Amino acid sequence: MAMGLGIGALGSGNTFVKYFLFISNLIFFLVGGGLIGVGIYLLNELLKVSDAVGDQAFVIGLPAGIITLGLFIFIGSAFGCIGALRESTCMIKSFLGFLVVTLILELVITGFVIAYNTDGTTQDAIDNLMKQPFEECTNGPKSKTVACTWLPEVQSWLKCCGYTKEKNPIAGWKDECGGDSGQRLAASYAATQYCNKAIVEYVSSNMVYVASILGALLFVEVLLVIGTCFLIQGIKEDNQYK
Repeated sequence: MAMGLGIGALGSGNTFVKYFLFISNLIFFLVGGGLIGVGIYLLNELLKVSDAVGDQAFVIGLPAGIITLGLFIFIGSAFGCIGALRESTCMIKSFLGFLVVTLILELVITGFVIAYNTDGTTQDAIDNLMKQPFEECTNGPKSKTVACTWLPEVQSWLKCCGYTKEKNPIAGWKDECGGDSGQRLAASYAATQYCNKAIVEYVSSNMVYVASILGALLFVEVLLVIGTCFLIQGIKEDNQYK
């Protein structure tokens, strides 16, 4: 009959690590599901401005990374929960493998977040991607076509008009806005800045939340890696599990 890990090489400390990993993984199981939900929400939000940015890879990249990260945490924490309860080194090692991959993914996403918020050239590159879509849909040949239906929606959502590197227009916002006459008038009353600036600021504000979540996860996951290594070693050294 299997006995608890308390009689193993690490004694009561081993039992504590076992239940610490179980509870932590149960929490991370829920966090993984939450990250999947956040990624889907962020993808839905960024798709609203995807035509304005003109680069689907950028729009889909960040939320896809978050969804992938959530899946790894979700699946890995399930292995961790079951492995800790059953004291199975195979499942715990599988969890550890998922955890290492998760840490790598988080570091990659964190690096992108830091680059976006600290490297002006990154924001400028994204900013420049908006020039052609806005010029085509504000007063260009596509302005009255279905391909430009995104512009009034973006203007209304972000309270902005047009694209430029300059400051706010002296003559007012009306000539900067796209859409039919009613949409242009409504947008000109609500606008407070150019849309390229509004989009960059919107993405930046979401990056802050992403960075905060990733920072907290990284700290806890480092503790989990250490605890998991102790538990695996304790199981190996316990004669009941050789």
